Amino acid sequence: MWLPGEGIPELIKDMPNPVGVEIGTDQGWTTLYLLETRTDLKLYGIDPYKEFTDWDDSVVTQANRDVSYDKLLAKLTYYKDRYTHYRYFSDDAAKYFNDESLD
Repeated sequence: MWLPGEGIPELIKDMPNPVGVEIGTDQGWTTLYLLETRTDLKLYGIDPYKEFTDWDDSVVTQANRDVSYDKLLAKLTYYKDRYTHYRYFSDDAAKYFNDESLD
């Protein structure tokens, strides 16, 4: 099974204690993979979990987005010391990060 982000650990293999951000976390499969693969990774997630119209004009409801958010949180309970989530759009979340603070 292909997993978005599966090449990232190789890209950051020589970085000690990397700090990164994932924009668009959905149910957290890539987030979980990254945190499990790099035990020294500090990761921030950004996803507003708001209702939206998808590429095929189907509506992803707010109820569906709330379920996805709950699934993300359930997956990442163990990693709360290395994972922080911002439930904002990326433009709004940018103010929480200093310039050059991410690897």
